[in-house]
This record gives sequence, C-alpha cells and structure tokens, in this order.
Amino acid sequence: MGDPAMKPQRILVRPTSQTRPGDSPIRVPGEPVQGTVSGIDGEDVQLEVTGGGKAVIPTTDFTSLPTVGDAIEGLYLIDDPAAGVAILTKKTPATEVDVSKVRPGMFVVGAVVEAGKPGLRIRCGEVAGFFPASQLPAGVLREPGKLLRKNVAGVVTDVRKGEMTLSLRTVLDRRQKQKTERHISSFREGQRLSGTVARVTDFGCFVDLGGIDGLLHISRIERHNEQRQENGDPPIAFEAKQPIDVIVSRVEPDRGRIGLDLADPDDPTAGYTPADEAQSEADEVTGILRDLSALGGNVYVEEGVEGWIATSRLAGHSPRPGELRRFRILSRDAVTGRLELTLRMRGGDDDDDDDDDF
Repeated sequence: MGDPAMKPQRILVRPTSQTRPGDSPIRVPGEPVQGTVSGIDGEDVQLEVTGGGKAVIPTTDFTSLPTVGDAIEGLYLIDDPAAGVAILTKKTPATEVDVSKVRPGMFVVGAVVEAGKPGLRIRCGEVAGFFPASQLPAGVLREPGKLLRKNVAGVVTDVRKGEMTLSLRTVLDRRQKQKTERHISSFREGQRLSGTVARVTDFGCFVDLGGIDGLLHISRIERHNEQRQENGDPPIAFEAKQPIDVIVSRVEPDRGRIGLDLADPDDPTAGYTPADEAQSEADEVTGILRDLSALGGNVYVEEGVEGWIATSRLAGHSPRPGELRRFRILSRDAVTGRLELTLRMRGGDDDDDDDDDF
C-alpha cells in the first residue's frame, strides 16, 4: 500500500502562470535532447543541439562511437557553466528499483510527487527519492508546480530509512575530478617548471603551475636551506605571488596531488632527487607528528610518505601532535615505503636533551 504523503498532489510553492520575460526554457533532468555530432575527442562526443546550444556525451556511454554529422539523442543531466555545455548521457535510468538493492551510483528516474524550494521528491516504483535543491540544475525549481507528475532522472548518492537521496551535481563534480586527474597525469616526475607561489603554509608552499597547485613541502625547503647554510648563503624565504622554478618530484592523479622540489637556477637538471634515493638510511627528514599513543606516533613526512616513531625512540622528550620535528631515518619498508624514525639529536647524540635543533 502506497504512502499517502507521496500522492502526486502536493505543491509546496505556488507556481506562476507564465514564465518570466527573459527566462530561457527549462530542461528537466532525464529529458531527451537531440543534436548533431560536431566533433569527438578522447573524453566526449560533442553536439550542436537542435534549437541552439552545445552539449557533450561521454564517449564511455557509447558501445560504438558515432561520426561527425550523425543525428543522435541523449538524456539531459546538468549544465557545465564553465565549459558552456549541457551534459547528456546515453545511459538508461532504472524505472523500478528494489529498496534492498539500491546503491550509490545507480541512475534512476521517477515521477515528481512534491516540488518546492527544498527540492523535489519522486517515486521510482515503490521507492521514494529526494533531490535537495542544491543538487539540481539551475532553474529547475523556477516553476515547481509544472514539475508534478513529470519524470526526473538522477544519481543515487545515499539511501536511508528506505528513501534515496539523489543528485545531478555529482555528475558535474565527477567530471571536474576526472578533468583534474587528466591534468595532473600530464605532469612527469623530473619535469622542470616555472610557477608562482600561491600561498605559504606550515607544510610548505603551494605553487600555481597554471591552473593547478603543487606542494613544495617544508622538508624540501629545509634541505635546500641546510645546503645553502653550509655554502655560506642566506636561507630561502617565500611569499605569495613570488615567481619560482620547481621540479616535479611526485605525481598522484588519484589523490589530486603534485609534489615539488626546488630547481637549481644555475643547473637545469639539479634539484630533483627521487624519493627512494632522497630517503635512504642515515638521511634526515622534517615531519609533522600526527598523533601519539603509548606505543609511538605516526609522522607525516611529505605527500605519499609516512613514518613511525616508537615511544622508546623519543629519548624522554614529549613532542605534541601537530609539532614540526626533525627525524633521522632508521629504516624503510621495501614494500610500503613506510619509514622507521628516531628523533634527531644535536651532534648525533641520542642522549642529548637540548631541543635547540628542533
């Protein structure tokens, strides 16, 4: 027996009788859109939409790619304002779902039973779903009354108490994430680049590399400053908007991270040391103590590099979580790359209680 509250008769916001002057036609997610293929790149099939506008369909939606000039149809999902296109799909949404089998990522469609400022509530078979207003394309709720009984498609992001939470925004977010990953994948370890310091933090400097930031970790900066001190040169200091030459030391597309090292202005090949060489035994590193228990603490060294210091290696000192400390590497796990650390002591003496070096 259906839920009386879900009958398609409730309007939470009074609809207007006419579209306001200057308003463009509203597309509803799941609505068919026709167009002509104007181009194909590695990620998208590009369309000139019938009636005006541009749209894209991911190439992964096709079992066989169309050719330029073909007339095709896709279902509207959401607009990408930055790219000036509508995002379509060739996927077919589920019209009936079993609440016990609903999972995040499912593409579903259902009839609107409630519409208003908070969002849309739909029925997909016997399962209710709710679109928060923030997860819908702009303008969809302009005339909520006109959406009643219309089918609206969306992606499941959560299921609680038998009701689905739905979104279209997740499509745009995933697209942006994939774009960022592709951008990061274009960088190569050892690549020399010119950038601008975006901001300075306790962890180091974030450097703008042209639309994406890389991190010049504090440990890299301190290593260079120690070398400069040995040569009698003043330490390097950074500030926002300062031009800087760097070398890519680590690329992690799945984590959205680029690690950097300082480049030697007098030597185009200097400044880059692979991580496995930079952190051999007897080397020293600067890291931040993440936490501390009776057994020891985890240490953040740099992107992708973690360490562990046992309580017995603290030599009576009581560092606090969040503190920046200097450590000496005792060993490195050949499989995980995890470092076993000890506190660096003045003059190499592990019994020295002087903290001036930290």
